[in-house]
Amino acid sequence: MHNSGLSIFADSSNNLWIGTLDKGIRIYNQETNQFYALSDFGIKMSSNLKFPIKDIYEDVNGLIWIATEGGGLFYINKEEKSINHLNTENGFPSNAFYGIIQDNYGTYWFSTNKGLISYHLDNNKIHIYNTNDGLPTNDFESGASAKTKDGKLFFGSKKGLIAFYPEKLISDSNPINLKLTSLKIFNNVVNVLNKVENYQPLDSSISYKKTLKLPYFLNNFGFEFAVPGHSTPHNIEYQYKLEGIDNRWITTSSELPYANYSNISHGQYTFKIKAFNENNFDSNNISEKQIDIIITPVWWQTNIAYFAYILLISALIYYTYKNVRDRVRLKNELLIEKYKHEKDEELHKSKINFFTTISHELRTSLTLILSPLQQLSNVKTNNKASNLIMTMNRNGQRLLSLINQILDFRKLESTNAQLNIKEINLKDFFKELCIPFYQYAEEKNIKFQLSIPNNCNKGWVDVNKLEVILYNILSNAFKHTKDKIDVNIDLDEKDERLIIKIKDNGKGIEEEELTKIFDNFYQVNDTTNTTSGTGIGLAITFIMVL
Repeated sequence: MHNSGLSIFADSSNNLWIGTLDKGIRIYNQETNQFYALSDFGIKMSSNLKFPIKDIYEDVNGLIWIATEGGGLFYINKEEKSINHLNTENGFPSNAFYGIIQDNYGTYWFSTNKGLISYHLDNNKIHIYNTNDGLPTNDFESGASAKTKDGKLFFGSKKGLIAFYPEKLISDSNPINLKLTSLKIFNNVVNVLNKVENYQPLDSSISYKKTLKLPYFLNNFGFEFAVPGHSTPHNIEYQYKLEGIDNRWITTSSELPYANYSNISHGQYTFKIKAFNENNFDSNNISEKQIDIIITPVWWQTNIAYFAYILLISALIYYTYKNVRDRVRLKNELLIEKYKHEKDEELHKSKINFFTTISHELRTSLTLILSPLQQLSNVKTNNKASNLIMTMNRNGQRLLSLINQILDFRKLESTNAQLNIKEINLKDFFKELCIPFYQYAEEKNIKFQLSIPNNCNKGWVDVNKLEVILYNILSNAFKHTKDKIDVNIDLDEKDERLIIKIKDNGKGIEEEELTKIFDNFYQVNDTTNTTSGTGIGLAITFIMVL
């Protein structure tokens, strides 16, 4: 142990306290001539006592103080068998202590590598003196401290001996007047009424502002602060934070009295700052300031913009919903229409099957009737009877032809029938076609007139199809005329096409029914007309014309 001893002190009980380099502390009792450890007195050894022990001191109350280099400060209460530890966490500037002494007023003085410290144990008040207060250096020698009878204190430093009367030191306890002195934007000081990028941040001094409003493009800003009128501004320490950005207080010294922030998002913040004397910390002498800061958003981040986004998204959702709904409805309507079409097709097929069956039976019976008529036409009779027989035979042949066409109706609907064109005498064709209608018109008192120009002699036509077309149209005209039907046959300007015009003086057809008259089995709803039809005549005509 003799090689590691650094300090020695005799307490009021004549015990020698020996501080070592790294073995902690040992106590030598001169009466028993033995060494003891703290644990022998029931005091728990601290691991920080392994640091070099630079000084040992006993105060007027019998407390033993131990200064270590790096481990902080300790004081031991022998009666209570307790040991207490003080370090930077308690507000001291350093953990390296070199000397300990108590003045006549009960105040403790510690020399460190960061100045002299006065300490009040009862309220833990700390006051630090350093080169800013007139000391030649902040670094002191180990164990170099003494006090005279009149209370003068001496400390040995790296630059000589320092002596003073503690009661003559001026206490720096005047109030701290903290102020924000300037606003910086992009590291440039902004004066009152000055504009930055066409925006005026300050309409009055920043010292008196309660709220600062900045646009989104001026979100790099800072503040400078000071304590004007304070006697020792170099001892002032500042702590600040921007609520909403900083999670803790940021400490800065009097040499760097400013705070800077960059790229702050839009929103509302509060900048808080407080100032206190770092050498004479007094919780009752702390000055605090705060200023509310509002960073306005870019236009697409404003509430109006968000409202517009909500409207657009809502409109898009509604449009999508409506589009899907309409598609579903259209799909359902198409399915219903398909179902109705299938049912109509089934009904149509059933009608065709019915007409086909009936027509087949009629054709058989009609064939049996026409055979005797053809034989009678060969028998010589008077002219009147011969004309009647000829008319009966012609009408029967016409009826047989219509029945055959009814039987071929399916073929006409599903395939394009082949044309059988040949050259005929048009005048003879139309006159012979209209003979039955002359007789029918005479019976019904209908004025029936056929007009054919002299230049309409020969033409190429499909006789059978043209007969069916004209017969169906004329039959329809006779059903609905009042008392007159005109048939005009003419050629176009180039004498290449035949123009047939059939006109009656009936009441006509309603406009909404014009598109339906060529549908299969469609009949105009006419309660005044007692002549009924099948509803396929014009349908056959339409198919043949196409």
